[in-house]
Amino acid sequence: MPTTQPYKAVAAFVLTFIGALIASIQGRPTLDGMGPVDWFVVVGSALVTAGAVYGVSNPPKTRP
Repeated sequence: MPTTQPYKAVAAFVLTFIGALIASIQGRPTLDGMGPVDWFVVVGSALVTAGAVYGVSNPPKTRP
């Protein structure tokens, strides 16, 4: 069984969090305009992505 590499999941969380945050604040002058639902979507999407990256095994391909 291949070992998991959690740094990939951490990188996926950070990148998804930043991307979703940027998408959520488009057209808003500050972060004060974000409500609880917006934060739930940003953090939730990052958690789901990180969980999928951590849970799905993707070992490198070996050459015959």
